[in-house]
Amino acid sequence: KTLAFTNWNTTLQATNVLIQSGGRLTASGPFTNPQMSNRVHVVCTNLTIDAGGWIDTDGKGYKPENGPGKGTETGEDWSPGAGHGGKGGPAGGTASGPSSHSVGGPANDSLTDPVLPGSGGTSWSTASGGRGGGVVRLEVAGTLTVNGTISANAVSLQPGIGWPGYASGGGAGGSVFVTCGTFGGGTGGLVRVQGSGGDPTGGYDQGAGGGAGGRIAVRYANVATEHAVRFSAGAGGGWRSNNWDNAWYQAPEMGTMYGPDARLLSPLLVDEQFQDVRLSLGVSHWEVDNLTVSNCGVVFAQEGFTFVV
Repeated sequence: KTLAFTNWNTTLQATNVLIQSGGRLTASGPFTNPQMSNRVHVVCTNLTIDAGGWIDTDGKGYKPENGPGKGTETGEDWSPGAGHGGKGGPAGGTASGPSSHSVGGPANDSLTDPVLPGSGGTSWSTASGGRGGGVVRLEVAGTLTVNGTISANAVSLQPGIGWPGYASGGGAGGSVFVTCGTFGGGTGGLVRVQGSGGDPTGGYDQGAGGGAGGRIAVRYANVATEHAVRFSAGAGGGWRSNNWDNAWYQAPEMGTMYGPDARLLSPLLVDEQFQDVRLSLGVSHWEVDNLTVSNCGVVFAQEGFTFVV
């Protein structure tokens, strides 16, 4: 029930693609900078992901210590997180500010046309940093219906063993880039590009930064009337040293989502439709008569955006 994609240019082309419950499309990985070569790429007329169906590239991006969003660590026991849709979390420091030896990875990739995997977190000694999320590219001429899961999360790895232990930085979420005629799906549908957490079992004087969320872009001509798909681009949690009572800590940034207009939104932002998402739209204004917000976390991120109820 699993179809695995190998190599960057491998493409599944068909008229209709149906991923039923228990079915899974995935990719090989993770990989290093010179090997950046695997993704799930589907070109079709109609694509349906049933409840329990899965496009899965979790941890199929860059290996630890690789990618354009890799953090910088110079000589101390701090392991920063990787960046992608936002900055990765630094690690370490005192109450007055961050350590100059640990800088979270930079944001990278395109907001509107994301194509890059998530970068890997920073490793320290025997503790491996998190693996970045992979890449999903869907080109659907007709209708894309998401009742299952499209996932490009980063994945944390098992920490090193021994005293005092070693901290490891979180990986960054990957990318999901969709172009389609009509986008739709129910509340069971989920698109996610979450960063992984910095490892919380570091030792006496280490800290670990979390990985940033990844990037989602959904470009459509139409949105189905019953659209209720959920989106998540949360960052991984960080961890500070237990050797500093007031250690400085800065969270990694959540990831981004782009849509061409406000039709993905409705007057009912409920049931985690947007969970830790920095949203940018191809329009600068959204106006509704009424709005209910429940169990959602969304930031309207673009400069000059106006929102009127």
